[in-house]
Amino acid sequence: MPAQFVKELGKQLKEFELSLVGTDPLYASNAPKSDAEKDLLKKLESGKAKVLTIDDGGTTVGMSADYAIVQGCADCHNNHPKTTKKDWKKGDFMGAIVVRMK
Repeated sequence: MPAQFVKELGKQLKEFELSLVGTDPLYASNAPKSDAEKDLLKKLESGKAKVLTIDDGGTTVGMSADYAIVQGCADCHNNHPKTTKKDWKKGDFMGAIVVRMK
């Protein structure tokens, strides 16, 4: 599962933070950490950009659009006990892979 891979890899890194942010996150840890990150996520969701970076109060934040690349991604989210959205489908924008560096 690509999302689990990103999360586990992020735990191993010390030089920067690697994680996920979601438009409808299953876990609070996957929510945007600031208003600036929320804005980046909205811009990615619009489809006008695939990768964006900003300076967010001394932290460089980069986000890359994350889509349900196979129906299995959508099905996992649709069936998760913590989901509030049950109509994900293959190809949907789900959030972003985020890198944060101080």
